[in-house]
Amino acid sequence: PLGKFVAVTGVSGSGKSSLVNQTIYPALKKYLDKSDEVIPGKYKEIIGLGIVYVIIAIIYVFFEKVVVVNYRPILEDGAVAASFPSSHTLLACVVFSTALLEAKKLINIKFIKENLVFLLEFLVILMAGGRLLSGVHWFSDIVASVLYSGVIVSGYYLAMYYLDSKKEKEIE
Repeated sequence: PLGKFVAVTGVSGSGKSSLVNQTIYPALKKYLDKSDEVIPGKYKEIIGLGIVYVIIAIIYVFFEKVVVVNYRPILEDGAVAASFPSSHTLLACVVFSTALLEAKKLINIKFIKENLVFLLEFLVILMAGGRLLSGVHWFSDIVASVLYSGVIVSGYYLAMYYLDSKKEKEIE
């Protein structure tokens, strides 16, 4: 935040200096110098994740408030129950899966990377499986959410791959 006194804290080896020297300082320098210089750092990934999360928020609202995919043959409060993809499952699968992709790419410490990857994979399975086992949603709603999230995560992966390959061509 500009105009604020900010402290970067963390345990030894957590990347404080790297964050400040490779990301924050170049961005601040560019801002203050009003230059068009390309800033090093992980902005592409952060912006990409931000875009994906905005898309997920829009889809969440869309399926919760606007779209009714079909109707179930049961009555709730005297009306036919609506069916739509489980937005909670969709949200969790996309967030955890995109974080998993970035963790595999950006974290270099083997122990942390392996444990974080395991945790994120476990959370994806737990979210979808937990919803199925608890009976919160219909099976088809969970499957639809997992499929939608697969499409969104694949789109994110392809966009990041395209940007990486484009960057490599510019360097050559």
